[in-house]
Amino acid sequence: MGEVGGFVVTQKRVDSLVREGKKVVGIVSDGEEIRAKVVVIAEGVLGLLAKELGFPSPPAPRDVAVAVKEVIELPRGEIESRFSLEGEDGAAHLFFGALTSGIPGGGFLYTNLESISLGIVLRMESLLASQRSPQELLEGFKSREEITPLISGGKIAEYGAHLIPEARKIPSGLLVGDGYIVAGDAAGLALNMGVTVRGMDMAIASGVFAAKAILQAHKKGDYSKEVLADYLKMLGNSFVFEDMQTFKHLDKLAREPRLYREYPELAVGFFRDIFSVSKGPKERFSRTFMRWMRRAPSFPRMMRDLLDLGRI
Repeated sequence: MGEVGGFVVTQKRVDSLVREGKKVVGIVSDGEEIRAKVVVIAEGVLGLLAKELGFPSPPAPRDVAVAVKEVIELPRGEIESRFSLEGEDGAAHLFFGALTSGIPGGGFLYTNLESISLGIVLRMESLLASQRSPQELLEGFKSREEITPLISGGKIAEYGAHLIPEARKIPSGLLVGDGYIVAGDAAGLALNMGVTVRGMDMAIASGVFAAKAILQAHKKGDYSKEVLADYLKMLGNSFVFEDMQTFKHLDKLAREPRLYREYPELAVGFFRDIFSVSKGPKERFSRTFMRWMRRAPSFPRMMRDLLDLGRI
């Protein structure tokens, strides 16, 4: 960074913004004022700095999810053996259904060279209502028969938690202003896709667009909201705003507990009976299907869910 005129300061907290009227002209860290022509606010979903700019903060529990993760160390050879990997290959798995005990969310597992990252994502509003703890649900996930053999003998090296914006609607006009750009989770650029939450790709893209907008502003010598608004144009012409518009109705369906308990149980039960062979004659597939359908939610409720799915 020093070669191009920049430097990175780690382990420092930004306490507040420096403003001159409506214009952001720097930040305050540990009592020290640091001036800048443009401040990129990428502080995450809590929005402690963005609150100074009129953002709704902190976000409501219904608008965020909490992710908890453990990093479990294992020898590289053991990981390659358990996941059938070679060289620089890796593996990633997503989990959906009973592991969250009806709370909207899911689980994930991915390999690193000498460790495995394992965690769950849970919608905050539903988690609070359930009075369950994330750690309790994570331990239950780790004890599942499909997970235990993969992490057996490993040593927990890290534990972390992170809030994720799932349904936080921030007006685009707030994302730029005189002397500032808001990017990543702080801008609400995340998308709950039901079985996974997208955010990292959108955060990276927004960072790239912020840099390009700042370079354009630098060439013009003008860091006003009107010039930095090129950032919004780039977001609008990219997959970020397009995908958020395409899947804007998905959040309603993703909130339904049925999606994480009743429907997975029906699907698993039906296919288990279809493929099982026991003593006595095998019943017709149609009878098996109807037997499991009688356990399903009411027909009108299923039709509403299908209609919601059709809007995605």
